[in-house]
Amino acid sequence: MRITAKTICASAAGLAGLAAGAALLRAGPGSPMLRAAKTIMKLRGTAAWETLDLDVAALRKGSENNAKLMKPDKSVAFEPLLLGGVDAEIARPPKYREDAIVLYIHGGGFISGSYRHVRAFTAYFALRSEMKVCCADYRLAPEHPYPAAPDDCFAAYRALTETFPEKKIFLLGESAGANLVLVTALRAKDEGLKLPAGVIAYAPVADMTGAVDRSPYAKTEIIISALATTAVQRLYCPQGELADPYVSPFYGDYGGFPPLRLVWDGGEALCPDGAMLAEKARAAGVDIEAKQWEGTFHAFALAGKALPESRREIADSIAFIRRRAAAS
Repeated sequence: MRITAKTICASAAGLAGLAAGAALLRAGPGSPMLRAAKTIMKLRGTAAWETLDLDVAALRKGSENNAKLMKPDKSVAFEPLLLGGVDAEIARPPKYREDAIVLYIHGGGFISGSYRHVRAFTAYFALRSEMKVCCADYRLAPEHPYPAAPDDCFAAYRALTETFPEKKIFLLGESAGANLVLVTALRAKDEGLKLPAGVIAYAPVADMTGAVDRSPYAKTEIIISALATTAVQRLYCPQGELADPYVSPFYGDYGGFPPLRLVWDGGEALCPDGAMLAEKARAAGVDIEAKQWEGTFHAFALAGKALPESRREIADSIAFIRRRAAAS
């Protein structure tokens, strides 16, 4: 399949319709395709995520439209299933290992997204890892505020442990989904459930209390503004205790936490979340890999095969999975 700038934009968490052109010639870090993506994102702006009054319907429609631009590999089959009462589906590649499976939790600010919208990513990850990748449709805010999303994700994880008791389960998520995989693992530990064999969190929303100063990233963040993190918090958890570890996983107890890979970009508004969480997990003795990219963008790994940088991160994430699967 020919990779186009349009393909890249569809993977960039809510931006669509990229057109390649003179931006490819711009100087700057990263691959030409990455520079093209970032240039046109800046030209288009991120108005949908720059306000306290988020247009939820428009964001959901954008997610749906982006999915139409990103086509999953035809060799991957998608099988529906119900996990703990939660609608889900499994991306099954032609060849896959029998001893492990990935539970992927999509992002979207807790207010948008679906397994139907991330099939290109789950298919690519399944193909490259030679693993089945399961994705669950948790309930979305504001119709279903906290704790609906973490309850659904935990129910799906619990059901997966019961459906495949012999398999090693790896959790994977980005942005809001990264928050939810961290919360799912913390809750599994707290409740004495079988722990994941590993957790991969891309650009997690780790602290929703408002204590983090995100203003230094105003000039380098091109996806989600500091205002958007506040707006998301108000929609997702309007009444709960924001320092609850199941809302803000930074405040959790990471003693005994499973192996963890944290990934973020040094210029994104959620950079402090990744850095602080990595430091806390390391101090708690967690087996951790932490990678701060430079010059990419929020949740860039979702670009899948469209960018050299996303391909490299996915390869590193799969290597993490394989090492932990062999050790557990």
